Amino acid sequence: MKEKSPLVTVYIPTHNRAALIKRAVMSVINQSYVNIEIVVVDDGSADDTQRVLNELVGQYNNLTVLSHERPKGACAARNLALDNAKGFFVTGLDDDDEFLPHRVKDFVESYDAKYSFLCATGIQVEGDKRTKAIVNSSFINWADIKSKNHVGNQIFIERSRLTLALRYSEDMPAWQDYDLWFRLIKEYGEAYRINNHSYLVDISSGGNRISTSSKALLGFCKFIERHQSDLTRAQIDNQVVNDLYNRKVRLGFFETIRSFKSVYTSKKLLLLFLLVRVPRLYWGLVKIAEQYNKMNGRASDKRKNTGS
Repeated sequence: MKEKSPLVTVYIPTHNRAALIKRAVMSVINQSYVNIEIVVVDDGSADDTQRVLNELVGQYNNLTVLSHERPKGACAARNLALDNAKGFFVTGLDDDDEFLPHRVKDFVESYDAKYSFLCATGIQVEGDKRTKAIVNSSFINWADIKSKNHVGNQIFIERSRLTLALRYSEDMPAWQDYDLWFRLIKEYGEAYRINNHSYLVDISSGGNRISTSSKALLGFCKFIERHQSDLTRAQIDNQVVNDLYNRKVRLGFFETIRSFKSVYTSKKLLLLFLLVRVPRLYWGLVKIAEQYNKMNGRASDKRKNTGS
């Protein structure tokens, strides 16, 4: 990559989100990085989404809107956007989420082609409550991705790496993002995560997320079926617990204990038990972990500045 300010395509699939899609688009318009094109795919909306998008197209010349006459699903919408993207880089945004202004700039400045792609930490938003993601490592390798989706729901990648064989799988009812990240890391090697909390994940906007919907179990089963040759028994056990946690399945105490298989599954199951049965305690622990992570970050920065 020789350009200092390469074109970045941001793709946004949307369906019946007339009340939210403008917020998503404007969060990209308001990026501190300038050289961006936005490709929105309206996946057969039946509300006022198309009208809202037409108004935005009239205001911003870097916005393109494509449409499916009938809903085909978010993966088909993303793939259509990728087919029409012109950027050297591409990255995605869900229609009920937002970018913070520094997100794209941070990605471009941090990019290194030795990584398969970049991702970043986010902030979960529920009403007035904001919870920052906590991570222990910036690197996500092949072993890491086989036990958990450490990436999240969006990546920043060279468009040329998303070949026809490495696109979103339109037959996956859920776990579509994870399925693609899994295949990309297998193909190109480890990914790198920026700890900049640049993505707002809105879980209070009404509408269900696939991760907690009835499709989630089907997506998990298809993921295991598709990738079981790459997974050990222990990694499959981890994925079983990940599915239970994602769907917030209510397990009894003794059922939880009987499901312990490893340190990872034990910790995840205990967190699930607290989340479902004692949510105030769960969120209190999350807040403590946030503060601990923040203090560690400050201490690390201080050591760097003093050279110790």
